[in-house]
Amino acid sequence: MERLNLRFCRTFLILLLGLFVSVGAFAQKISVTGVVKDQTGLPIIGGNVMVKGSTTGVITDVDGKFTISANKSDILVISYVGFTTQEVPVSEKQLNIILHEDTEMLEEVVVLGYGAQTRKQDLSASVGIVDNTDELAIRPVTSTEGMLQGQLPGVTITSNGGDP
Repeated sequence: MERLNLRFCRTFLILLLGLFVSVGAFAQKISVTGVVKDQTGLPIIGGNVMVKGSTTGVITDVDGKFTISANKSDILVISYVGFTTQEVPVSEKQLNIILHEDTEMLEEVVVLGYGAQTRKQDLSASVGIVDNTDELAIRPVTSTEGMLQGQLPGVTITSNGGDP
């Protein structure tokens, strides 16, 4: 009877130990490295690499390279402004990711103007939308400044000279 209890306890402890070891193996994180490039092979500088469903993420460096810690079952979400977002499963090999341009996102042009003076009448930043692009296309102008002059109320465009 005592031998039976000893055998039962030994078997139970071995199974319990095996359970703890196997749970630890599933939860191990690996270091994932990779490179993010565009269609022409140029590195994407400052691209976002995130683990899907979490707040873990990194930014690509000047060579488009990144290193992130993730589980083997995770999915990486790679995104950058002007490019389509890609989802890639985690791999122990180095990932080579090619992002494709998102032509639907690049429909508008934003022009930012900043002044060096700090008088109250000067505007430090502003956003305006010029809706009549068809009319702008047929205007006989030689510069972008001339095309935008008079299109938005309160906007005055000045040029320092004719030097490029």
